[in-house]
Amino acid sequence: MDSKLSAKLVSLFLVFSVCLLGYVSMTTWGAPTPTAGMVAIDDSILIYQGNNVNYTFASDSIIPRLEVGSTYIEIGTVRITSTISTGYVVGVLSEWSKTHSIKWTMNTTNATANLNCSVSGLLPFYRYEMLRDSVRTEVFTTNATALHSFNYSGPWSVHTFEIHYLGPTIAQQMGIGYANLLFVLLTIGIVIGIIGEAIYPLRHETITPEKVLARMINMAIYIVIAIGLLGVLYAIMFA
Repeated sequence: MDSKLSAKLVSLFLVFSVCLLGYVSMTTWGAPTPTAGMVAIDDSILIYQGNNVNYTFASDSIIPRLEVGSTYIEIGTVRITSTISTGYVVGVLSEWSKTHSIKWTMNTTNATANLNCSVSGLLPFYRYEMLRDSVRTEVFTTNATALHSFNYSGPWSVHTFEIHYLGPTIAQQMGIGYANLLFVLLTIGIVIGIIGEAIYPLRHETITPEKVLARMINMAIYIVIAIGLLGVLYAIMFA
């Protein structure tokens, strides 16, 4: 075989091999994730949030979106912001949902460390419960910012933190604007009723300092009762 022809064949073979390798590489690395538009995270991946806070995942996960900042990690629309007073934190994320459940474990290298956390991206004016190691620590209702903050200062070992969605408040079901208007109208009605009950009878009586004092005492008692009733009503509607 002619040497020039052999050299051409070898060159073509090398070019073809490089092109094939490039195609294989592109199809391998450019392949879509298991679910279109999602990000697949292996449970062995360590995510360094910053401020000495590290996260891994409890298992292989497919998540819609992941953003890591210097003080936070955001999965989907739910963001956990964590800072530690001393040492560093190791966290493992296991569950997250915009409405239903967020669950993660944390441990620190310093037994006296104080951990500050805030969770945002929940639903505004909805009720949630906070648990630590499966024990309820509080029930709270989010405000317009849909953010909840807490801190924990030990004793430290591996602790599991959970936020569970409980459902909308009565005010949320009614509509926040309508519920606020109703509450304001009830408050105004009660105030007018108290003032009228305390002052109106004086129009039909001979006014004396003793009677005025008695009416003022009655009005103070009514106000205390009204504040208590309004507090209960507010808790029922908004908490």
